[in-house]
Amino acid sequence: MGNEFQVNSAGARPERSGTPVQDRVRTPDARNVCVEEDILQKVIGESDFDSPDDTMKQEKNWTVPGFGPMTRVTTNFGQIPAQALRVRDLVRTQSGDFLPIVWLDRILLNEDFMVHHPEAMPIELQPSVFGPGKPAKSVVLSPGQDVCPEPGFGDPNLTRVSDMLQRPGAMRRPEQIYTYTVFHLGKPEMVDCEGLWIYLDPKAQDLGGGSSL
Repeated sequence: MGNEFQVNSAGARPERSGTPVQDRVRTPDARNVCVEEDILQKVIGESDFDSPDDTMKQEKNWTVPGFGPMTRVTTNFGQIPAQALRVRDLVRTQSGDFLPIVWLDRILLNEDFMVHHPEAMPIELQPSVFGPGKPAKSVVLSPGQDVCPEPGFGDPNLTRVSDMLQRPGAMRRPEQIYTYTVFHLGKPEMVDCEGLWIYLDPKAQDLGGGSSL
């Protein structure tokens, strides 16, 4: 199971997340600029601006991928909620093969962080938002997650979940506290999630830490 950690903007003390694993805390602390910059550079990308006067107009983009707790991923045992996935679980890929999860982590965003970074709030994709059965049921994903509505051979045609907010059937879900499950299979792959293919890239997924094979 992955190490769960809090992203917290108020303090630096580890807090138990309710699982018997070693806690790992990433704390954007206003009193510690180095820590704050390190965290935000890894999880939030900021758009460019033309001049210093435009600084306040900046929009922040949550770039970390991930699955909502109850979003189901197809495994060799059936559809399993993301919050129950573990390292070594076999998940269905586009080729039809079931490959093991080789790295997994969980990112716990607390209330204080959500207040300051609403762009990190999850997005719900309703059934058939990409066409019949894509997905078959609602899925909740990180705004930074890439999906592949029309998988094929060659380079995948990816859509960033945050870009879907302009379309009917996609909506932000306000949350005070939220946990994303992040995992990969050791190489770029697409996994089945309620009939929608989700793109996993180890370079984008792995923030360091977590559990691995």
